Amino acid sequence: MLDVCLLGTAGMMPLPHRWLTAALMRYNGSNLLIDCGEGTQIAIKEKGWTFKPIDVICFTHYHADHISGLPGLLLTMGNAERTEPLTMIGPKGLEKVVSALRMIAPELPFEIRYIELTGPEEDMEINGYHIHAFKVNHNISCYGYTVENRRAGRCHMPDDSMWNEPETIKFHRNCGIRYKKARQSQRRMELLLPRTWFLGHREKESR
Repeated sequence: MLDVCLLGTAGMMPLPHRWLTAALMRYNGSNLLIDCGEGTQIAIKEKGWTFKPIDVICFTHYHADHISGLPGLLLTMGNAERTEPLTMIGPKGLEKVVSALRMIAPELPFEIRYIELTGPEEDMEINGYHIHAFKVNHNISCYGYTVENRRAGRCHMPDDSMWNEPETIKFHRNCGIRYKKARQSQRRMELLLPRTWFLGHREKESR
């Protein structure tokens, strides 16, 4: 299971109960962090999670409210005796920006590996995460991310008589394809399902 926690959702200015931008994902013992605004460490501790398993940090862009919490987080990870490499992903200039922030965190017991994004879209596989980066409109270079766990899933495929039942629950991700298109053929549904769809059927309650 992929756990997702929105650690911070405030914009530009932290609020008493709303930290600056950060989202943390957990899968199979590995954590992935997207952005690291001020207060990210506090938000992680409030959730009872830990810093050491963070293996990947993705940055959308380099405005301070999305990256200012990084030096303190790196120091805390170092104090937790982390020695495994840490991968950072972000727009072009990532290593230069992080190196500047590390003026107050110069010595770390782990290696930092940089992946700088330059194309309109890029895909990466890291620690079981499939990361798709895509350019978005902002006043500086900026990327959005989708993160997927592409493990094989199990699904009960309904027959034609079940499609219109009110008990059938339909879910779709924000993938640009409406769910009803999957009815074109069961074969099409089987092809799309592992990556894009989740389908569940609510059993009628016994009376």
